Amino acid sequence: MRKLFKILIILLMISITMNLVIFSYYAEKGYTIETLTDKFSTTENKLVLPEFSEIYLQDKLQLSYEKNVRSLDEFYIWKENIREKFIELYELPDLKELKDNLPLEIEEYEKEKYSIKKFTVQAQDQDEIIFYELLPLKPKYTSCEKENCIPAVFIIPASGNQGSADVINLESDYSEYYFQDGIGEKIVEEGYAVYVIENRGWGERQINGGLNCKEPDIYCSGNVLDRQLNNLGYNLKSLQTIDALQVLQYIKSVDYIDSKNISLMGLSLGGAIVQNISMLDDDVNSIVIASGLHSTYLTSGTAITPGILEYYDDPDLISTLAPKPLYLSWGINENFMYAYEANNLYSASKVKNAYELHDKKENLVVLIHTHEKNNGHVYDIPSVVEFLKNSIRE
Repeated sequence: MRKLFKILIILLMISITMNLVIFSYYAEKGYTIETLTDKFSTTENKLVLPEFSEIYLQDKLQLSYEKNVRSLDEFYIWKENIREKFIELYELPDLKELKDNLPLEIEEYEKEKYSIKKFTVQAQDQDEIIFYELLPLKPKYTSCEKENCIPAVFIIPASGNQGSADVINLESDYSEYYFQDGIGEKIVEEGYAVYVIENRGWGERQINGGLNCKEPDIYCSGNVLDRQLNNLGYNLKSLQTIDALQVLQYIKSVDYIDSKNISLMGLSLGGAIVQNISMLDDDVNSIVIASGLHSTYLTSGTAITPGILEYYDDPDLISTLAPKPLYLSWGINENFMYAYEANNLYSASKVKNAYELHDKKENLVVLIHTHEKNNGHVYDIPSVVEFLKNSIRE
């Protein structure tokens, strides 16, 4: 009996030791007891979709891919119809209507492998746009009609006051909250020109959230602006999309940029804006959307644009990009609607149908990664760089 008791004590001590080792490992990564409990609980609850009464769902998604496309001829008719509805709902201008305002260079300096220029330019509604150009000292030239042609990558940051500084690896008051891992710097070091816009409402364009926000104000002030603009009759994502469209037109006009070799890239909110401008400008060569696509119809999403589900879901919009090279990614450790996409590939499977219709399955890259930083809501940088190498024309 005493021997059995000793064995049980030894097993208990081993168990306690192993648990302490495991806890120490995750504690070093910033987990607490609460977040560990949340992490190791089953994923079933976080993947249960919201339920809505059928009385609200009748006759919706009238312009969905499934209801309108059976052939390539139908695809192009449908694409134009959904594009027109998208412009109407988001109150977006035609590209030809955009004012060609000249950017002003306000700062320039060099790093070891590239130079940085900071620009401001008057937006379509007189607000001030801020954007950066990162130019490699040893560019990866491509063939085009101009004397010098450098392929470009236009990056739209995720939401948060980390903003463009996070993307291009500049120090800021929010450095400890960065999760975009200086991806712009990594891409310019590959020889591509990189442009990064500061999204309206975030980073250097943040508002004072006043009594609504506490320090550190990482996300609050941008959410306050989004909410109040809706109250005032504006759509912040529409304004952000128009700002990005304006900068894209400038990039295409730069003497040394290969205007037919411009890739768009965005994470989260940035991915949603990339989706929007890719629909509106056919000159875009390839598209990277990381944790930015989800089904609003199934998950209800996080944004409000009245009436969109009358006509289409987000995968329908992305399907219009076929057959252009497209990269989609999600993290298996993400939360909410992105976790659902990573575990079920709902949107990816719908987009895949459009690429199969064009017989261009090879142009669609879908990646599910296992990163843990920021709950997996990050880029998988090696695969993004590989996609750019494969999709940018020489």
